[in-house]
Amino acid sequence: LVSSAVPDEGKTLVATNLALSMAQAGRSVLLIDADMRNPNVADLLGLENSVGVVTVLVGRTSIDEATQTHVSGVNLLATGPPPPNPAEVLDTQAMSELIQRTSKEYDVVIIDAPPMLPVADSSILLPEVDGALLIVRHGYTTREQLRLAVERVNTVGGRVFGTVLNRTPRGGYGYGY
Repeated sequence: LVSSAVPDEGKTLVATNLALSMAQAGRSVLLIDADMRNPNVADLLGLENSVGVVTVLVGRTSIDEATQTHVSGVNLLATGPPPPNPAEVLDTQAMSELIQRTSKEYDVVIIDAPPMLPVADSSILLPEVDGALLIVRHGYTTREQLRLAVERVNTVGGRVFGTVLNRTPRGGYGYGY
């Protein structure tokens, strides 16, 4: 699961680029856009967002029918139409089964999830995944926000795989290790 403490830290771009890199390395990759409040992955990849997680969970389509393949080899399960209650949609047995099933079918499943602090969506998904990658935006995310995000992961029994420091300034630091 890829998340951040607050919005605008670049989690969607990191999740998408991670999926693209793994697909180029020959892994079978499924990228799930679970940020139903602000879905951007389909647009970023130039794919359709009319079907996806929501249509699968309500039984309107199957996972296979809703999954799109990008030219890079990345498979995408977009969000689908926006639900009125994203947290309730994610907090279902059907979502748990979707994650379990896709984890068996793909080498890697990457979930682009909403930021940790404003909404509970990521906390709902954390017990269902192996771990979380937290995106931290240089000069934007505060230490307290990151501390609270890590605390939330730990509170629900999740695991932090690591962090990515995003949007760091270029150059000006000289040569060094």
